[in-house]
Amino acid sequence: MNENNSFALVPRLPGAVEKVEPGAKRVLSGMVADTLATANREQARKTQPPRIVIVDDAEGTRGFYKLLLKNWFKEATLQEFENSDDAWKELSQTDPDLLITRVPTSGRFLLPLLAERKVKYPILVTSAFFSEEEVRQRAALNLNVSFLPLPFTAQQFYRELLIHLGPATIPQMAQILTREFELKWRLGARAGDLVAKGASQFVSRITVSNGENEIDAKEQWAFAGLGDHTGWMAKLTSASLRDPSISPSQIDSSPFDMGCGDSIKVSAEGPDAAAAMEALTELFTCGDRVEHCNNPDCSSKPCLVSYSKEHISYSCYKGHTWTVPRTEKFGR
Repeated sequence: MNENNSFALVPRLPGAVEKVEPGAKRVLSGMVADTLATANREQARKTQPPRIVIVDDAEGTRGFYKLLLKNWFKEATLQEFENSDDAWKELSQTDPDLLITRVPTSGRFLLPLLAERKVKYPILVTSAFFSEEEVRQRAALNLNVSFLPLPFTAQQFYRELLIHLGPATIPQMAQILTREFELKWRLGARAGDLVAKGASQFVSRITVSNGENEIDAKEQWAFAGLGDHTGWMAKLTSASLRDPSISPSQIDSSPFDMGCGDSIKVSAEGPDAAAAMEALTELFTCGDRVEHCNNPDCSSKPCLVSYSKEHISYSCYKGHTWTVPRTEKFGR
């Protein structure tokens, strides 16, 4: 500092040690320690097996959770508690990667305590008596809660694991299967709805592509993107210029949908990929090729609308519907 009480900037020599007050040292060292601790926790999450806490008073239910978890993770640290008091002694001290509990038993007492502690980890709540809305009303808004109704399927449980903890680490639970199909009918909105409903029963990520575009098979509306969407839009635009009141649903999309003879590729990636591919193979291979409406005066292309072990039903854009018996062996 000079005589005018102004500060001069002086370059510090290499190797010089800066002196700080003891209190400042404690603050700085504390900041560094906190930063390092945070970094270590983040690194641990990426490299260490997930730690999962199960709280349920029913031994059979806890056993079911453990079986499903061991089928998903090659390595995982599982802690189980029969009552909320013992669980809280653990949860009040450390944070798991996932908590699984049930209401109205243990979860009813744990959720308010966890909300007060402001935990951020995911909490999977199950219940046979309460709806998802009722569970969320009991849980604070700051809790990361997801819900499964009892009883639930393995696929539903695995979907929650996929969302909260990532893909399976058991090789056979992380299959990737691909198969190409030649369509036997027009892949319109109603057939797309069948595919989407079938695909949505599975945890695996399922896509359908035609070489140019790829869509999520669980989204019914997305199937319009596999056909000649540009051609359909041009027809809609032309019709709208003639009649501004016309709606998209009044425009025949069938000439622009993917139709009989066109090829698609189906891919399934996830723990139940084999089951998903089997179900979709059943759908895409059922029946014979159907290129024309059963009404000889109708030029609209047929679309699959339903199928069973005994029958297959079709319809065309103009409203003609018909059902035929299945001739091939079901489930081939």
